[in-house]
Amino acid sequence: MVREHIDALRSGMRRRGALDALSPTIERAIALDKARRDTIQAVEERKAARNVVSQQVGQRKRGGESADDLQQRSRALGDEIARLDRELAETEGELSAILLELPNITLDEVPPGGEENNAPIRSWGTPREGARVQPHWEIGTRLRIIDFERGAKISGSGFIVFRGMGARLVRSLMNLMLDVHTREHGYEEMWVPVVVNRASMIGTAQLPKFEEDMYALKDEDAFLIPTAEVPLTNLYRDEILPESELPKSFTATPAGSFACTSSTRWSSYATSRRKPPPSSSSSSRATPKRF
Repeated sequence: MVREHIDALRSGMRRRGALDALSPTIERAIALDKARRDTIQAVEERKAARNVVSQQVGQRKRGGESADDLQQRSRALGDEIARLDRELAETEGELSAILLELPNITLDEVPPGGEENNAPIRSWGTPREGARVQPHWEIGTRLRIIDFERGAKISGSGFIVFRGMGARLVRSLMNLMLDVHTREHGYEEMWVPVVVNRASMIGTAQLPKFEEDMYALKDEDAFLIPTAEVPLTNLYRDEILPESELPKSFTATPAGSFACTSSTRWSSYATSRRKPPPSSSSSSRATPKRF
């Protein structure tokens, strides 16, 4: 991207209103990419030179001559190759970290700027004005279909227990979503793991940015998924598919959200970024949860 599509990258960051802030990072990525290619070339040149020296050493020994000077040269080349390999690893590590942190490039037709420049594509219904709309947590508590207190008791702040008709509603909504997508829209239903490896989390951009907010398995480089999007998206990671096989459409359960932030309330099958209920206990900034 920073080598072959740098203009598209800059244009995308400009539309996001982030070009000024990210320009130094982009320039650093360009420099690191060049340094990486230069170092790779230097390593290959020294390996080729060492191969030549090795052949010369063999020729001298076969002729009964001393090859001490050539062997010393070979060792020096080996030391230089090792040094360059270390530099290459450091350069590639820094470059990878930068590329993972750069935001996605928007489509050309996306309006530049912030939310104030968003253009409505379509709308449904008419928002109610003036009258206070009762939030879902108050409705759920009043109807006794959501139990925040016992969710916090058994799992901690931000977890929810659905009771009675609430549990039935959750199950029904899941089945409705799966049935509609598989029967009417051609999706293939999948049952995916709720634990994925680091590569999968990187593949869907949860890592490295959100690592402090992820639940992780102790002593293993594995994480609980935030949504089924993560394992579904990674089903064909690092594979090249024939165009004739595209698109591929999947839907899945479990679609649980296993993440933790101080401003987000999570349930087993829904992610709600609405204001937390007054009855729930507050939480401090989250740290990785290890099991």
